[in-house]
Amino acid sequence: MTHINVIKLTDLPWIIDSGAINHMVYTLDVLHNVQIVRPNQNRKVHLPNRGVTFVTHMGSNLRLIEHTKAILHKAFKIKDLGELKFFWGMEFSRSVKGILMNQMKYALKIISDLGLGNAKPAWTPLEANIKLTIQELDCLTGELDDELSKDKEQYQRLIGKMLYLTMTRLDIFYSIQTFSQFLHQPKRSHWEVAVRVMKYIKREPGLGILLSSKRVNKLNVYCDADWAACPNTRRLVSGFLAKHGETLLSWKSKKQNVVSRSSAKAEYKSMTNAISELV
Repeated sequence: MTHINVIKLTDLPWIIDSGAINHMVYTLDVLHNVQIVRPNQNRKVHLPNRGVTFVTHMGSNLRLIEHTKAILHKAFKIKDLGELKFFWGMEFSRSVKGILMNQMKYALKIISDLGLGNAKPAWTPLEANIKLTIQELDCLTGELDDELSKDKEQYQRLIGKMLYLTMTRLDIFYSIQTFSQFLHQPKRSHWEVAVRVMKYIKREPGLGILLSSKRVNKLNVYCDADWAACPNTRRLVSGFLAKHGETLLSWKSKKQNVVSRSSAKAEYKSMTNAISELV
């Protein structure tokens, strides 16, 4: 039986962005039209750290911005959100080139938790032409040297933390989407390559996204596809990034749910995803 960590809403210091339409808050003061959720409804939310929190009330939060400003002013004497330098794991620094957004403190915290303080930094996130496989494929090929990880939850926690890093580090996006495919049954090699990515982050923990101050009203979109890149399913991996002037707007690396019969179809599939995002 898996142990579930239950987190109370009152223990959470800030508003949690779940990435969905509905969001979680730690106090009812930011809500109106509040409705009580009955216990027999069993409404719960799974958190990135594999914990679970139960929903007790529901409502709308039209006063969210005003309430956030009041909290910031009371706790940190911040009158304007523009004064913010470090918040929600993000750091912002301004120069004549624009605003640099990074997660250096958050990255260094992960590196410290892994005990990589004295480790040698890596030059690349992944080794060239590395192929990560599932245990079922290893059984078919007879390569049984790579055993399952003894601590599955440790791997899952690390990938969850690294997913948050992709908000400003698109250079590890492909690696993280690859690692996320093995959350249910990670192997020793999966853990080792995930740690290597953090060694790569250690080399330049302050890298991030530059919101350029140059006014260039031009939209550029780049896309590519790796045909049959996944050794487990032979599905293609496509990726794209969109820039407005010199500022990044959107990026993604994803394994598609179909098998392309040719490299040309794989490239068209990548172009389709990029154009859909652009529209």
